[in-house]
Amino acid sequence: MSTVQKNEVDVSKIFLAFIALQGDPRRTALACGMEQEEVQALALQENWAAKISNFSALREADSKVQIQINRAMGFVQACQLSSIVDHLIKEFSDPKKLLEMLTTTSKYGSSFSTKPVTDLVRAAEALQRMKAIALGDFQSVSAEPEKVSAATIGLDVSRALSAVHENPGVDAVTLVQKNLGGLKP
Repeated sequence: MSTVQKNEVDVSKIFLAFIALQGDPRRTALACGMEQEEVQALALQENWAAKISNFSALREADSKVQIQINRAMGFVQACQLSSIVDHLIKEFSDPKKLLEMLTTTSKYGSSFSTKPVTDLVRAAEALQRMKAIALGDFQSVSAEPEKVSAATIGLDVSRALSAVHENPGVDAVTLVQKNLGGLKP
């Protein structure tokens, strides 16, 4: 069996699928869009048989341990997704680049879409909830959030971005906070 080039695949994602599917290389391959032989080679390279054996032993011994393992896996996944959201936030941090990315021009004129920004805000909020659940911080998750429609969020973000664009030289953070109802950084 050949070796798998670990820099060409997401080993942690494959391992999470492997462990969630109880060490079944065929199902893991299907879940990850790989060949079964590649999963088997990676499992041998990484000694996943021993790791899944340890995981299974913990699973049978104590249900509280399983809950902690599930929370840890959830936290790791939330952190992995957070790195993607952080990268997108960095991409959106340059106002000129943001305007360029979110403005489309057609034969009827230009239009600015705030949907990607509102989607990014929702993703960040969902990740915070995932982390809170994984850490057992149910109090912050269980508090009933104020119901806000997507249209309201879109309008608020649009007003804030317009204020930044219309007031060059003024601190963008202060303007956005003012336009979003005095939010604190």
